[in-house]
Amino acid sequence: MKVEHKHLLIECYKDRHLDAIKLESLVVKLCKTIKAQVLGGPTTYYCEQPPHNMGWTCFLAIKQSHIICHTFMDYVLMKEQMQLDIYSCKDFDIKDVFKFLEKNEFYNIKYKLINREKDLDNEYISF
Repeated sequence: MKVEHKHLLIECYKDRHLDAIKLESLVVKLCKTIKAQVLGGPTTYYCEQPPHNMGWTCFLAIKQSHIICHTFMDYVLMKEQMQLDIYSCKDFDIKDVFKFLEKNEFYNIKYKLINREKDLDNEYISF
């Protein structure tokens, strides 16, 4: 198996609020969608720090790395926003992720795909 270093960062919106149970179910289904294997979790926490940090954070450890998402209310748009982070050493098709999100009523999906094998070219220099 070829080792990949895909790091997919997504911002998207949903009209309905996600509670902890729905969010945990969502990340487990997403894990199956990208054909990854659960290592541990999901574990979900609620942050009550107003005004912009109030929301859920859900972690799912996968054998290939992790899936993490943060949800919070965007008070300008009055929509639930989700920030999703998928890092995997196993290859997956990012189009499957977009289809999954659309099927689950997420929209205005923006993303950045980082190949951590090649895209990390800045080197830290000690000061």
